Amino acid sequence: MPAGRLSYRLPCALRHARHAHRHVRRPTRSSESTSTTRSVSAPDLPTVRRIPAGWPPCQPPRTQNPTPARTFAQRFSATRRGARLARLLAAHQLTEWGHPHGTEAHDVVVLVVAELAANAVVHGRVPGRDFALSLSHDDSRGVVRIEMSDTHPARPARLTSGTDEDGGRGLLLVDALAADWGVGDRLGPGKTVWADCSLPRAGAPGC
Repeated sequence: MPAGRLSYRLPCALRHARHAHRHVRRPTRSSESTSTTRSVSAPDLPTVRRIPAGWPPCQPPRTQNPTPARTFAQRFSATRRGARLARLLAAHQLTEWGHPHGTEAHDVVVLVVAELAANAVVHGRVPGRDFALSLSHDDSRGVVRIEMSDTHPARPARLTSGTDEDGGRGLLLVDALAADWGVGDRLGPGKTVWADCSLPRAGAPGC
């Protein structure tokens, strides 16, 4: 041993522990991540399908929009003011449907509504009950249907032009202007008087 240098040997137990520590294989990051992935169950994810280049993008199925219903319905008080309001709202609705004031379809429908509303107020009035107006623009049949409902059980009757009775004369005007009209039942007490007014065809006059 060279002079001036001290020799020091580790105890036997420490030398063996140090030798064993050098030969232990430490886990790498890849092994740690792999073991973690195996221990945790991943959720089921949807399969992603790749669309080949040049293919058009997928479009949702198109649904045909149904033709919007062209209807109007409103209840009114069984008063002369309610009858007047029914006539004004019917005129406004006809204008919204493309039949402005001055056209034959507009004027005929408004006159029929005015007569049926007057009958509902005068002859079909029940204290404390309203009457109802319903309009429907039927393009397939080419008509505007008017329905006037009240709660009175008595039904109007067609009168001839030679009768002297005061009531029912308004129905003569309805019979002359409308393509067809009649009386039917309604849901609940009372009745519904309906009338169909023809709409003008392309290049043809109206009612």
